[in-house]
Amino acid sequence: MNDGEFVAYVDQLQNEIWRNKIRRGFNTVIVGKELVLMMEEMGEVARAFRDENPEQVLAEIGDLLIYSLGLCKLLGGNAGELILRTQRANETRTHRSKL
Repeated sequence: MNDGEFVAYVDQLQNEIWRNKIRRGFNTVIVGKELVLMMEEMGEVARAFRDENPEQVLAEIGDLLIYSLGLCKLLGGNAGELILRTQRANETRTHRSKL
């Protein structure tokens, strides 16, 4: 898959997620609400990790990905382009973290 196909695929997925949010009556307006919900999902990832439940960890990461694509759409961003741009930057980026 080339970059253009990837961006088109992610854009289609992002739009499907957005339509689902509208159809289900979920938030499509308040950025702060989405951020709080994402933090709750991150807590669920941590709980699943603590409980040594890798399948649940992955399920919760899936929820985070969906929230991320929805938030990107809410902010007017193109998730596919953002992913490619960030990945390219990470290829040469240095990190100061000692972790």
